[in-house]
Amino acid sequence: MPQDKGTEAYMLLLRILLKWRMLQSQWIYLHCFMGDHYVGDEWLVLFPNTYSSFTSCAARFEQYQVAALRGIPRDHLILETDAPYFPLVPGERWSAPNQLYVVAESVATHLNATPEELLEESTTNALRLFSQ
Repeated sequence: MPQDKGTEAYMLLLRILLKWRMLQSQWIYLHCFMGDHYVGDEWLVLFPNTYSSFTSCAARFEQYQVAALRGIPRDHLILETDAPYFPLVPGERWSAPNQLYVVAESVATHLNATPEELLEESTTNALRLFSQ
């Protein structure tokens, strides 16, 4: 929704996990993270094994989202196309996994990194997360 940072939803989910006494060692994946720095920090403090993924939407991030992206440790960052959603090519209806480089370029513009570095780090991070 326009002007909605998702803070309420992210924090409600965090509260539910704490209420149910989820172990802090739980591995968590925040799919298509678009929240702010406060939300990203809270998740990492309470659940240090939280990984956040980013899509090509990073190309249109507002300053609060760029701050959140920069606050995610690089060893907890994952790139994704979220195919078939978030079309990367103007005029196309769908995205595809083979467009991941475009995502890496979008994210790299906000970080001191090359797309190739981010792709390598994201692969390592995804293997670590999803092998649990």
